[in-house]
Amino acid sequence: MKRILSILLVLIMMLSFAACASNSSSDGANTDTSSGTNTDSDTGASTNTNTSTNTSTNTNTNTSTNTGGSSYVPDYTKDTTNYNPRTNTAKTAIYYINETLEYPTVTKYKNGAKAALSMTFDDANNANAGRIISEVFAKYDNKMHGTIMATVNFMKTSAGNEEQSIQAWQSVFDLGYLDLGCHGYRHADPTDYASASEAELYAEVGAAFEYLRAKFPTQRVLTYATPLARINDNYESYLRQWCLSNRLEAGGNFAVIGESYNIYRMKASMIQNGTNLRTIYESVQASVDAERWIVHLFHDIIEDDQSSGWNPTYRSTFESYCEHLYSTYGDTVWFGSFEEVTLYALQYENITIEYTAASRESMTLSVDCDMDSSLYNIPVGVKVQLPRFTDSAIAFVNGVPQQLELDTSVRNKVYTVIKDVPIYDTEIVIMLGGNTTFRNGCAHSYAFDSTVEATPEEIGYSINKCQKCECTYKSDYVLYVESDAQ
Repeated sequence: MKRILSILLVLIMMLSFAACASNSSSDGANTDTSSGTNTDSDTGASTNTNTSTNTSTNTNTNTSTNTGGSSYVPDYTKDTTNYNPRTNTAKTAIYYINETLEYPTVTKYKNGAKAALSMTFDDANNANAGRIISEVFAKYDNKMHGTIMATVNFMKTSAGNEEQSIQAWQSVFDLGYLDLGCHGYRHADPTDYASASEAELYAEVGAAFEYLRAKFPTQRVLTYATPLARINDNYESYLRQWCLSNRLEAGGNFAVIGESYNIYRMKASMIQNGTNLRTIYESVQASVDAERWIVHLFHDIIEDDQSSGWNPTYRSTFESYCEHLYSTYGDTVWFGSFEEVTLYALQYENITIEYTAASRESMTLSVDCDMDSSLYNIPVGVKVQLPRFTDSAIAFVNGVPQQLELDTSVRNKVYTVIKDVPIYDTEIVIMLGGNTTFRNGCAHSYAFDSTVEATPEEIGYSINKCQKCECTYKSDYVLYVESDAQ
């Protein structure tokens, strides 16, 4: 009997072992003996067939439409959930050639600038100050803009009578370098409104906005500067009904786009005659390093031979200040008005980006926004990581080409910033130049073959051909420029 039980026990163990072996072989994931073939067609379909030794077969077919280059479309966007810069910063996309790329992002500041600097000018005591500011800004290729923070009672008499004053200021705004914000009706102390009624607040704040918007229909008047910078919760709560942002002075907070801050308590530094500009420049550098939104506060800008003004700054001082900022930070800081940067900061949180197609020679992205397009419409910069083989790139933004600068400062990574991207219903096609080194059954040995010159209608590039087969790839993409024709 014991002998029979022993034999049965051995048989049961043998059957269990056989079952485990069978399950293991059917999985196919634990064996390295699989072989694969990749085939590309001209129809936009890519089929990958992998056959393992256990005879199981997996087939993936992608029929996405490509905008240019090879019809090969990799399965690298399995999750195409819209990208949000605040909540999905870790989102990645698996690109072809087994390379993992970061998902594209909207740059914190316009066109990839490291920081933004907004100049604000309080009170509107003197319409001539607006002319001086505009004349200085005009020297810098329309890259400097500012905001006049107008106190209604001061503006009414800034150039004689009320009608003359409005006309004088309108001529300033027509120059295109300054927009209009509000600085109260009477420049009243906000401390007196800590427990004021809505009617009392309307007389100082709401009525001021209504006056400015009625008198200057070309201006939106979306921003505010609290008089004397003495904010309180009651005052701020009422402000939110009338504007999108508020500037204080030293008592405010620094802001970094994409991070937490109170846009109604923005910190500013005041500049006037006697201000140590060296200290200002040092603070600007610190803010650029910290990627902050910098705000500066001026009052009257006057000619050097004038002696009157409220906390004035001489033209020569203002010119020196602007020249230093532009020469030092012209390529790294966005000199946007307080209104412009406010709109950018708010729309930044609501822009979505997603991949729609990719090939060996191109990537396609879509950009959209769910905010009011009549108000939020400032073009953005889009930062994209490109495959490592990329040696040149050109982006077509809604069909308009732009040459892209490649950033290879990070080891084994290539980045670029696409500038001036509209935020609504936009398509970006990035043409990629470089050696993709795809095999297709051949150990390619590429060499330069020919050049296609750029024309006003077509991009230029080099053609590189395999010396063993007919495979080619394009590199050194370049746009046509006028100097090419000379």
